[in-house]
Amino acid sequence: MPSEDFLYINTEGTNIADRINCPEGFVRIDVSSDSFGYFLRNLELKPDGSDVMLYDGSKKANQNVHVAVLTVEVGDRDLQQCADATMRLWAEYLRSEGRDEEIHFNFTNGFRVDYSKWMEGY
Repeated sequence: MPSEDFLYINTEGTNIADRINCPEGFVRIDVSSDSFGYFLRNLELKPDGSDVMLYDGSKKANQNVHVAVLTVEVGDRDLQQCADATMRLWAEYLRSEGRDEEIHFNFTNGFRVDYSKWMEGY
């Protein structure tokens, strides 16, 4: 059981690794600097206490269910929800590593959509 003085959130942290502390008695495992884990841990965060905003600039109704807000541009249309956000992060990771040719997603019917083909206009 964590001591009463232990804080899981470092309000001064500017990325996921620095903002979210490991529980007492645990350590974060090392990951390669070219891994998806490293990419996620180092995503830039908005200042502690920032509101979650929707694509249209309005505040998300329930503001007490998050511990941090990523600094990402979401555009002005309702295109990213749930799994879409995870898919975006995966694609951004691959692009950051120069691995654009590996970006693809499978529709629920199993159809594979390759980013490289989409970029060619297919």
